Amino acid sequence: QVDYIVLSGGTAMIEGLDRLLIDELGIHTVVVDPFASMEIGSKVDQELMQKHKAQFAVAAGLALRSFSACHI
Repeated sequence: QVDYIVLSGGTAMIEGLDRLLIDELGIHTVVVDPFASMEIGSKVDQELMQKHKAQFAVAAGLALRSFSACHI
């Protein structure tokens, strides 16, 4: 059973893709936002961050990896 789908990468930014998957599959679908629980500096372009958030997911995860207690 799939509880939900999380879209990431450039394809996730296709307008309406999340809604299409919800409608076609009946599964809750969201576009990943790796910065949702982060404090972003005032010098960062907030609009740019929101526009490309799904594309930054892997980079954000790799950057945070060194702060994690469990290293791979």
